[in-house]
Amino acid sequence: HARVPGNRRGVKSADYINLYFKVKKIYNTSVKIIPEAKNIVPEYPKWFEPFVMQWLNEYDDMSMEYLHNALEKDRQTG
Repeated sequence: HARVPGNRRGVKSADYINLYFKVKKIYNTSVKIIPEAKNIVPEYPKWFEPFVMQWLNEYDDMSMEYLHNALEKDRQTG
């Protein structure tokens, strides 16, 4: 992705997705429970947007192949 710094492009997008879910878990268990933060929209999803887009682009073809294989298996097994 063009917004990903050149020195970070070697890191697998799945690693960023895993980090995103860890940050989300920390947010949900440590920040979201604070009454003052209840109605605040978190900023962390914006931090990960380029990496999520990269991950979606990488796995788009794989997802379609998986879907087609699943449909074909359903046709064969009825």
